[in-house]
Amino acid sequence: MNAHADRSVLTPVAGAALGLGLLFMTQAYFGIDHDSVLYLGEALRLRLPDILDHDLFFAHGSQGRYTAFPHLVAALLAAGADASQLFMAGTILGLLLFAATSWLALRALLPPGQRWLPWLALLCLPTAYGAYRIFGYGEPFFTPRGYAESLCLLALALLTRQRLRTAAACLLAAGLLHPLQALGAALVFWLWLALADRRWLHALWLAPIPFVLGLAGIAPFDGLLHPLDAATYKLAYQFSRHLFVGGWRAEDFQTLAFDLLVLLHVARTQPPPLRRWSLAAAIAMPLALATSYVLADVLRLALPAGLQLWRAHWLAHWLAMASVGALIQRDLSARDTPRLLLLALVVTLAYGRPGWAWMPFGLLYVFWPHLQPRLRPALQRLVGAGCLLAVLLFFLDYIAGVHAEFVKAHRQLAQVPFDRAFFTFPALTLTLALAGSALWQRAARAGRLVLLGLLLPFCAYAGLRWDARPALYKALEAHPFRPGLFGVPLPEHAQVYWERASSVANWLVINRADYYSPQQLSGLVFSPGAAADARARMDRLRPLRQDVQKCLDAPATSAVPEAKAPCRISSAALRAVCAPGTSAAPAPDYLILPYRQSPPALGQWTVRLGLAEEPTRTYYLYDCRDLR
Repeated sequence: MNAHADRSVLTPVAGAALGLGLLFMTQAYFGIDHDSVLYLGEALRLRLPDILDHDLFFAHGSQGRYTAFPHLVAALLAAGADASQLFMAGTILGLLLFAATSWLALRALLPPGQRWLPWLALLCLPTAYGAYRIFGYGEPFFTPRGYAESLCLLALALLTRQRLRTAAACLLAAGLLHPLQALGAALVFWLWLALADRRWLHALWLAPIPFVLGLAGIAPFDGLLHPLDAATYKLAYQFSRHLFVGGWRAEDFQTLAFDLLVLLHVARTQPPPLRRWSLAAAIAMPLALATSYVLADVLRLALPAGLQLWRAHWLAHWLAMASVGALIQRDLSARDTPRLLLLALVVTLAYGRPGWAWMPFGLLYVFWPHLQPRLRPALQRLVGAGCLLAVLLFFLDYIAGVHAEFVKAHRQLAQVPFDRAFFTFPALTLTLALAGSALWQRAARAGRLVLLGLLLPFCAYAGLRWDARPALYKALEAHPFRPGLFGVPLPEHAQVYWERASSVANWLVINRADYYSPQQLSGLVFSPGAAADARARMDRLRPLRQDVQKCLDAPATSAVPEAKAPCRISSAALRAVCAPGTSAAPAPDYLILPYRQSPPALGQWTVRLGLAEEPTRTYYLYDCRDLR
């Protein structure tokens, strides 16, 4: 869908429809999940401070004080917005803004006719950056990260066009939403400016200012001088290991190396705008990782651990994936099919099966122009055929694995989205897009109308499949602000432990403090003193959670799910959890369990899940005073 091939409105409409259809097919929405749960809690805390201030996530401080986002969400909720609809609409808007600002950035980086494939690559290729594939740009969640990233991309476009003041305003707005994403982008921006004008290096004279503020005891800069206490570091390393570069896996560094190789290669071969940005990102990425390692891993300083300087990788990864699209465009224009197939194999190996196997093929790709004249045409075709066969075998192996899970889940798309699996294999997705592009360029106007007509059902299907919320999530989101859900009034000061449900159940549905959830540990480095409290609650809950795990592992007594033996938590475990607490180690006031216990429940709530192995789930409310 080359811009030069057709000046009519059909080409951009078809290109946008295909790109957005693929985006919504691959970036499915799972509801108020991931970090959006935490931002929902931050917004609800502003509305219900007397109730949530003593929640574990907020009692010792949280990262919510560093972003304006919860205040915006709280204002919308106070104005009558439904939380479920708000978070879904916010996610859609965030994805559309990401796609739009990515296009604007590419317009500044690349000449006309060479932007669509890089844009498509940004939508289809893996978006994960950092460690453990926890984060990705353009996330299908309602958090300030996506909006901050869009503002940073807009700033990138403005900087490329030398509009520094407007770019600075966009970066400042991004910082108000998500300082960590903005800080990572700012490092790349500063290096980009310094590469053209070394006077920007004088900004380093500002480096002592944060330390001076830290000496003055001004928060959060005092964290530059204070290391994390041993308990906080241990718990943060256990539950948020991605914060510490020393805790990253080998495959995380393997994908980092792939991004670095792409950026360095593009910095030598592509036009100046993309070349300079790639070089800035290639410098920023190892610099940020090394700084983060020294300050957070070695010195264990509180503020650097929270700042997560390695997040500069998000913009570096964005540039690397856009560059892969630019390389595809170059190889297509040169009609160098073997090299194009070699690139497909390198990307498949680097992100489909993390490891160092991509390295020799990546180096072969880089040095292909020097080797190609020495290779006979038949040998070049053999290289291309070998790469194509390897990618095909990897695809078949991938689909076979997904299909096996699909069959194991009784062919329920709600559990294993087998249809979307085809579009999450980047080589296949880009191949289909390239094939459609070739057909489009060769078709007359009538043929293009037919192709556009075929795109519409695909976009509609992608829209229908986009909402992939599990039934439990839908049920929880459908019952906001229902403290009497179980038919019993709960005291506002109550600490409630809800087993097998996220904090959404406590915060949004029954509007009570969540006694413990692993999600609450996400902000440990921002909450001095939270580690000891969390550890005490974890120790108290350990007997109960061990019994719950036995229930989950217990085999069914027959092939019929309803015939599975009812589970019982041991009386000893219930007494241990509900034993009287102290101010340092409080006990929960109520338990909500998915299993009926021998003491009578105060109330119950049944959710229809529609799963083959669990058609329904009933939660039972117990008062700890009855269980002691």
